[in-house]
Amino acid sequence: MTSPRLSRDATPDTAPILATVVLALVCFFAIASATHWADGGHVSLDAVQQLVEAATGASVSWSPPFMSAVLQWLGTDVAFDPVVAMERFVQLLVLLLYGGLLLAAAPVRAVPWLWPRVVAASLLLLHPVLMAYAGIVWKDVLLAAIVAGAFGAGLASLAHRGVGSRVALAALCMFFAALMPHVRQHGMILAPAVALLPLLSILWTDGLARRLRLALSVLLVLLFVGTLLGAGAWSDARVRDDHSDSTSVGFRSVFIFDLAGIEARVDAGPLRERGLSVVDDARLVEVYTPDRIDTLPGAAGFDALVGAMSVRELHGLWWRSVLRFPGAYFRHRAAVWTRMLGAGEGGVCLPVHLGIGGPEHQLAALGLPGGTDTRDHRVYERLQPLFGTPMFSQAWTLAALMVVALRIVFLPRRSRIALGVPALAALATYASFALVGIACDYRYLFVGLVMTVLLWVVSIMGWRASGDAGTEGLR
Repeated sequence: MTSPRLSRDATPDTAPILATVVLALVCFFAIASATHWADGGHVSLDAVQQLVEAATGASVSWSPPFMSAVLQWLGTDVAFDPVVAMERFVQLLVLLLYGGLLLAAAPVRAVPWLWPRVVAASLLLLHPVLMAYAGIVWKDVLLAAIVAGAFGAGLASLAHRGVGSRVALAALCMFFAALMPHVRQHGMILAPAVALLPLLSILWTDGLARRLRLALSVLLVLLFVGTLLGAGAWSDARVRDDHSDSTSVGFRSVFIFDLAGIEARVDAGPLRERGLSVVDDARLVEVYTPDRIDTLPGAAGFDALVGAMSVRELHGLWWRSVLRFPGAYFRHRAAVWTRMLGAGEGGVCLPVHLGIGGPEHQLAALGLPGGTDTRDHRVYERLQPLFGTPMFSQAWTLAALMVVALRIVFLPRRSRIALGVPALAALATYASFALVGIACDYRYLFVGLVMTVLLWVVSIMGWRASGDAGTEGLR
């Protein structure tokens, strides 16, 4: 009986090309589906505000201005058109998301059972949550798409032997890495991890003189710094800041949410000592939920008290409260993280957003009709049966991430290190939300799903870094 394994003399040239064509066709199908479902893009309050910023060139929210600047750039031919901006933004999301996954999945060496691997990887790339989210205009989705593009380029660079292709793909990866901190705050966690891959690719380029490798590494670092500074200046020039630091505002929200969680779990907590009345304390207990911070304005006394505090005052009070009531703090944080993972008892955790929603006056100014249409309802009917299943469960995604991370431990050295970077970055992202999560909406950890799918796809396709023993990368 003929063994299904490839012989040692098997060439990786033909089969991977054919497999790549199949993967590309699957991705194009996914792109078409996502674009069809999007119908110009789904937008919620956050995205509507960023469209307003793109239209006016002035900040009206505490979100970083980068995505608003991107929307302005995409939507301006002669004058800004929000519908054009949304359509092109969705196309950009799809290109980065599926393009990055395809780059990572494209086989670079001869492997046994190639076509069953292609089928399995294709099924993962057709994950319904990926297709649904590719049509939503959210900065969380933009970050995930950039992460997919970056890791795809970085892993492709590491897998190729040709110096030119390695350097070009490494530069693309470094460029994407530098954009991440501008998209949302968690990009600051991911950017350093992503930036390691192009550096490893250059330092591991066999046959290249040591001095040249160091010189190219320095150039990549300069590319990162230049892109980081240039993207910030570019977005600031397009969207005038309201002089609020988005990172400080984000920490302010975390402090307020944690203080509410502690106060709701003790008889007389730190806010009572700062003047919160017994009646207002009881009201806080009623409205507080680990599901999200949005309910806290319903406790008027609490909202007024913390609203009058500066970020520095809130930080000091938060730190003293955590030290004094560590049990209440950890119970609060455990409940928040449990809900973010899609487990536990709770109320409103948004699995997906469809249609157009936001303040009526802002929608009117943009000329956008609010609400949902027939197509949105059809998409919802397809997705609704998946709510509450492993497809929409971050707990299941985290478990899948841990399994593939364990698989990575047993790979050859270079491959283990290279794939360990995105695995650890994904785990760090999940862990960070245990400390800073303020709502259980699925979108906040969408980037975790993208990185988990990417790691499973490359694992299925037998990805290896060029230079590992017995590994032949493509030229």
